Amino acid sequence: WDAAKQNFFVENLFEYECQTADEVMQHYANGVRNKHVASTAMNAQSSRSHTVLILTLVRRAGLVSGTGCPNPSEITEKAGPLPVREIVSKLSLVDLAGSERSSATSGLEKSAARFKEGINVNQSLFVLRKVITALSKKGDSPSSESKLHIPYRE
Repeated sequence: WDAAKQNFFVENLFEYECQTADEVMQHYANGVRNKHVASTAMNAQSSRSHTVLILTLVRRAGLVSGTGCPNPSEITEKAGPLPVREIVSKLSLVDLAGSERSSATSGLEKSAARFKEGINVNQSLFVLRKVITALSKKGDSPSSESKLHIPYRE
């Protein structure tokens, strides 16, 4: 929580503006390399951290075209830049850390460490479920929005 700005922030968050799909894939590959994974009794490559990739796509198209519209050069000289129509789409891809039953972690060399890690992962997933549930209830009843608590930190 950033009290000065009155908003939440995420540590180690990176934001990049990309012009091509190749640039997006380069950043995605870098994120995959930095993702925490470990072997467990149930999975050789289990995600041990949550990962979020949010793609925001922006399409801009000029509004000046067709009959009845003034000459575009006249608009730019008199009123500045041409008006545009902007369409914004957002796609969020989420890879949640793996969740396992504690009985499934036995038999590993580092089972005590994996057991503790599993507890933390399961707790994190439980809190995430509570946040998503609270946010969905907030959208259902707009009149009670100010009273509803979203448990971002627990």
